[in-house]
Amino acid sequence: MKDFLRVFFILLTGFTCFGFSAASFIWQRASDGIYESDVRALAVHPLNESVIYAGTAKALYKSNNRGRDYRSVFQPDGESKEVNFIYVPPDQPQAVYAATDAGLYESLDEGERWRRIYYDSDAEARKCLSVVQDEKHLYAATSRGLRRRDFPGTTWRTLEGELGDRSVYHTVQDKDFIYLATDRRLYRMHKQAERYAAVFSVGIRDIPNGDNTSDETFDSGDNSIIRSLHVAPNGRLFLASSKGIYSSADQGQQWQPIAAGPLPLNEITSLVSLEVPSTSHGEHCPAGDIRCVRLLAGTKKGAFVFEDGRWMSLYKGMETNQVNHLIRDAQETVYAATDKGIFYLPDGKALPFSELQGDKGTKTPMKDLEEMDKNFHDEPAIGEVHRWAIDYAEVHPDKIKSWRSLARTRAFLPSLSVGIDRADSEFFHWDTGANPDALVKGRDLLDWDVALSWDLGDLIWSDDQTGIDTRSKLMVELREDILDQVTRLYFERRRIQMELAMASALEPQIRLDKQMRVEELTALIDAFTGGEFSRLMQENVNPYSHRAQKRRRGNDT
Repeated sequence: MKDFLRVFFILLTGFTCFGFSAASFIWQRASDGIYESDVRALAVHPLNESVIYAGTAKALYKSNNRGRDYRSVFQPDGESKEVNFIYVPPDQPQAVYAATDAGLYESLDEGERWRRIYYDSDAEARKCLSVVQDEKHLYAATSRGLRRRDFPGTTWRTLEGELGDRSVYHTVQDKDFIYLATDRRLYRMHKQAERYAAVFSVGIRDIPNGDNTSDETFDSGDNSIIRSLHVAPNGRLFLASSKGIYSSADQGQQWQPIAAGPLPLNEITSLVSLEVPSTSHGEHCPAGDIRCVRLLAGTKKGAFVFEDGRWMSLYKGMETNQVNHLIRDAQETVYAATDKGIFYLPDGKALPFSELQGDKGTKTPMKDLEEMDKNFHDEPAIGEVHRWAIDYAEVHPDKIKSWRSLARTRAFLPSLSVGIDRADSEFFHWDTGANPDALVKGRDLLDWDVALSWDLGDLIWSDDQTGIDTRSKLMVELREDILDQVTRLYFERRRIQMELAMASALEPQIRLDKQMRVEELTALIDAFTGGEFSRLMQENVNPYSHRAQKRRRGNDT
């Protein structure tokens, strides 16, 4: 109970003890009208921030009201319909490009009508991962090399050299260069000269200062890859890899590492930069000063914000860890595409670090917090919910321990084999001694044996242990994912409940929306616990039930 109260007070004081609006850095849901929960890619119209495009594994959606609701505007052809990337050219905002597994599609009227402009009979070459456009060319990055189409024209050509047959995962550009990332290398292509060279590498060694363009030999066992690229409005280039995050203020010539801290590098999916508030370090930041970097990272373990040389998790309001893509608009509104829909931060300028440096507000008295905590005495604690989720999913650690114990005792059980042999060559034969000859039945000869064998070596090591180790690893990962999801759902539900308890003057529609959200989160928790969460609360409605009395006795203790 003490642990629960400690977590409760931390969560509550996190948005009541400071002088900024809690809603400013709480994720809000904004994916009405999207039929698939798993959203893969996002894009914002460069001139009209009300227009947002969202891509899923089956379709592309468009919103005309800043993401409040969406409608489907396009579905790729064929069986592979996943939208991997959405691109809106800044100087041609009426055009929209959708990079899909079925090729590259183009719309010239802001997503109303579509046509496929790139296709290949080879499945890997057909899979388009990213797209970028300059004044002369349109580039399609595929799983089998980079393709280029001249303006005007309809013919696609494969670039010569290293980018002609390697998978190109990310493309970004600034005023002079286009940056292209393969699995381990970053290339820089000059828009006028149309020549490219490697400026960064993740392999046996990094390319020092971007000057080495020789062909490196990579370690085949090195699984490090470039995870994301981003060019900030001020021209600063950011690169995220499984070995670290780097920043370049001179178009890739020199690179500065950024401390990763708690950031899960292997799980990074996207980067997006934010404006540095002038109240933090003055209106003019020194060039290259790491304090002038304000970065948001999307990962498979949640969203994180970087400021003043440290990372902080942004989890409030988002009941999932899987962040597939992050974008921002000119007003610093940040949008996150996740496996549970789309979420947004209303104002990126109001993220926690910059606001915590400001004036502190009035704290909520501790006695009020204690009174509010009494409202939740009859609800399950997070530890109970964890136990229910583990039992329902059958991922308890004792299951693996039982398997190991049974594998060791298996050595005491013998292998049983039974054999039988029948000599039937004389089973029926002709007796020629009599006259006439007679067919007589002979003796039925049967041989049988029973064998028992023990492999006492299994007492020390059994081949079954290898399979158990593999299953143990998978079970641990599954259990961690389940507990993480349940924890997020639980405290997101509690946060909304506290908002309802604290804000007595909410408008009826807002209050109804929050109450429906609590019911939705309750149903999601029930899905992880087999309905135990709701069943316990229903039992606690009756104050004379055995379980309610037992919980009260425990709380009083």
